[in-house]
Amino acid sequence: MWRSMKMKGYVLVKDIEQKRGNVRAVALYNPSDTLCSFSVPFTSLEFGGNVKVRDLARQNDLGNFSDVFERTLPPHSAMFLRMEGETRLEPTLYEAEWAYLPLFNDLGKNPKGIIYAHDKDASGKMKIDSSAENRKTMQNGGKYIAQTADATR
Repeated sequence: MWRSMKMKGYVLVKDIEQKRGNVRAVALYNPSDTLCSFSVPFTSLEFGGNVKVRDLARQNDLGNFSDVFERTLPPHSAMFLRMEGETRLEPTLYEAEWAYLPLFNDLGKNPKGIIYAHDKDASGKMKIDSSAENRKTMQNGGKYIAQTADATR
């Protein structure tokens, strides 16, 4: 989920057809009592190049777009889209739920368990902190350093 503080609406995104593929379902949702203008940069959806957009509810192609997709929705409405990007970009923000955590212990038996921290830029508003010596491998391939807080200090 992606939300700009300037907008009153939400952008919800999900891979379809293939995980980390070039096709994503995108929903624009305006829960407010007023018009909501969406301006969604394709880089925030991890798309590069031209993006083919289809309105799923109206069953028509909206065309090819580059850089940004913009629409204004009436109050209490949603728009459901299929977007196919020319290329898929590497994420610039990794969510905590994406991490491969082989040492995670939700029963609390691990003295240095995973602790979450607030991050206003993460869609769930949370991120993982872990000890500097712990290197976690993301399921999509790269190695990243996560940091945890030691609760015993």
